[in-house]
Formats: sequence, structure tokens, C-alpha cells
Amino acid sequence: MPQCAVCDEALQPEQKTCHVCGSTVEATAPASSPPALPPLPPMPPASLVSVESDDAASDSAESTHGERECPACGLTFGASHQDEFCSCGTELQARTSSSVAPAGTTSPSATSLPPIPAPPESAPAALAGTTRPPAGTVCLVVYSDTKPRQPVRYFPINKDVVVLGRQDAVRGDFPDLDLSSLVDESLSRKVSRRHAEVLRARDTQTFTLRPLPGNTGTQVGKELAQPGQNYPLTDGTPIILGGVIWLKFETIA
Repeated sequence: MPQCAVCDEALQPEQKTCHVCGSTVEATAPASSPPALPPLPPMPPASLVSVESDDAASDSAESTHGERECPACGLTFGASHQDEFCSCGTELQARTSSSVAPAGTTSPSATSLPPIPAPPESAPAALAGTTRPPAGTVCLVVYSDTKPRQPVRYFPINKDVVVLGRQDAVRGDFPDLDLSSLVDESLSRKVSRRHAEVLRARDTQTFTLRPLPGNTGTQVGKELAQPGQNYPLTDGTPIILGGVIWLKFETIA
């Protein structure tokens, strides 16, 4: 049986008002409950943030501290390397963790480098050696950079044009007489990649030296040689390249 919501008096189903307090049944009826909301979906478990990559990056950055690398050929040099240039002649740059490829991947810089050109397939020049050639051999003789100067390499002239300089594989410079392989690196860097030419005239068997444009300085005898001009070479003529490398044009006795 329904009851009055105000005074709790029992009411007949057909009554519209309470006979005790006079309240209407509609006013005293309890408000209907709002419809129940659907349950919220369960929250996914919070994912753990991996710190392994940060640690690896930190370790990588620490491992590259003080190291430098060549942007041209990719060689890496430790902190003890004092020279500012790579053996290919390119200036070194600081090596950072961004330049270290993750394990199992290939460094983008390694795949984007152009192929190193092969040496030109011309007539092979004689290799410089420490053994004194046979008598009558026409040579360029490389001397030590300290006094008393002693011969350290013999380079027989067996071509009509012999290029003197410093090899740079990246730029495609392959001189016949590569001074970077014969003397200390600190000295060879003062010589141009294509420094000078020795020319042989077959009909007269005479030899001249011609400095090339852009060379770092060439002295023939006591004369400072000018680029593009020919200077005669006779037995015993001294040649100084870059002010530091001493040679002589000699016919072995």
C-alpha cells in the first residue's frame, strides 16, 4: 500500500491527496532515479617507459668523448691523435653519438659516400725504394729532413712525365711520386697534391722540372721556380718542395 511521502500515512491506491496532511500524491512521490550510466571501460595498464635507449645514448656519447672522424673516408681517430687532418687530407671533425650507428644497422654516412676513384691506368711508374739503383739510372733522390742530409729513397724516372705530389684518393689525385708515403706526414702535408712535373725529352735525353699552378713553393737550385715554367735539371740539381722536402736529380754513378 502506498504511503504519503510527507507524513507516512497509508493511502489508498486511488487517493490523489493525503487525508491527514493534504499533500498530493504526485508532489509527495519520490523522484524517479536517473537511468544508470553504462560502466566505464577498464583502463589499460600503464606502459613502462624504457630508459634503456637513454642509457645507451649516454654510454655512446661517453665512448665518443675526444674522438674525431673523417667526414670523407670515415676513419676514426682517438683522443691521442694530434693532427687536425686525416691521412686522405680532409680536416677531421668531432665524433658525436649521432654519428655512431646502432648495432645491426648501417651508418647513413657510410652508404652515402661516393666510391673512391681507382688510380688511373697509365704506364706504371717505378716505385721508390731504399736500395741504390744500378749505375746510369736517372733518379729523383729523396733526402732526410735533418742535417747531415742522407738519401732515404730512390725514384727512377722511367716515364716522359712524372708527377710529384701528395696522394688524395678522395679527390682522385695519384701522383707518380707520392711523397706522403715517403716522408713524415707533418712534412708531406706542406706539399701540394699535384706539386710539380719532371719532363723527359727522349730525343735529347734531357730533363726539366715544371712547377704546377697552386703549388706551395718550389726551389730549383738556388732559384724560386714559377708555376708553368720549365727549369733544366742536371746531375746533382737540388729541388726543395714546400720549403721542407729535399730532393736531388741524380744519375747514379
